[in-house]
Amino acid sequence: MDKTKESYTKKKIIWAVPYFTALSTIAILAYFITSLIYNSTLTGHAIQISPFNQMIGPAPETLIYLGARYVPCIKPSNSYPTAEKKYTCPSSKTVEKCTLDLLCGGPKFSDANIPNQTYRFFSALFMHSGIVQLILNMVSHIWIGHLVERRINSIRYSTIWVGSGVFGYIFGAIFVPEGNVSVGCSASLMGVMGFLVIDLILNWKHITRPRITACKFIACFVVSIIIGLLPGYDNFSHFGGFLAGLLITLIVMPFAKIENSSLNDEVDKEIIKYKQLVQFWIMRMIAISFIVILIWILLHLFLTNLEQLDCNFCQFLSCITFNDMCTSK
Repeated sequence: MDKTKESYTKKKIIWAVPYFTALSTIAILAYFITSLIYNSTLTGHAIQISPFNQMIGPAPETLIYLGARYVPCIKPSNSYPTAEKKYTCPSSKTVEKCTLDLLCGGPKFSDANIPNQTYRFFSALFMHSGIVQLILNMVSHIWIGHLVERRINSIRYSTIWVGSGVFGYIFGAIFVPEGNVSVGCSASLMGVMGFLVIDLILNWKHITRPRITACKFIACFVVSIIIGLLPGYDNFSHFGGFLAGLLITLIVMPFAKIENSSLNDEVDKEIIKYKQLVQFWIMRMIAISFIVILIWILLHLFLTNLEQLDCNFCQFLSCITFNDMCTSK
């Protein structure tokens, strides 16, 4: 066997401490504990009892109140008027229905009739619908995250993680039903998977049994889509996060010189190196242009349409309804 090849999980470590993985894990755990405390304050129970939250966590209204991705809180919608008292209040002690701004909580809308809480595309990354979702995501976040971050450094990794997550949530917001409540860092983790795919392709010849590794990636992708049907998840955000991960990786990945041992002339080696560098920057500029155009298109579609896209099957790809846990009424 070629001694230059190495296990995919034993690549060279260039960053000693995975700062972002550690800090984001602390933030996620703190946010989850806060959501349990708020749910206990608002409803009298740390987790939703009636109907029971199968993910073992807060009620959807509590998640919305604390910053979940909930489209009616982000942009105006004909289906979700702001002034009407028709929404379930976060507090079970309130008998009457609430207006949209009371349900959304957080900073007040800049205009009473125009929801504009765009921060939810970011804050939702650190929230989870329950202990089940938290454990599923934390296993991948800590196990894969610290390995990848130590290889590419904290700045590159956090750019992929945050960028993929935010892009994924914007992408998903266009397709899923407006009333869906989405939380979790799974869109970011799909972006990290996108990085691993690009890395596998670029290092195919230097990895032991790359085909087996590729099959593992495919299996993980399928499992992620199946998990994405559970309450709190959103497969469209998974798709968007994976796409963003591919593009952002091409943008932030450092230039890797491809050696050609058959060349003995130093001049020829320099020419090859220069061509590789030019090709690398062309690829990087194409990726930057593509993701900028995609973001503009997605935001235009999201912000200018007062009605959600007519997609009858989108709900079944996004979340299988359990006791109304996918939506808030």
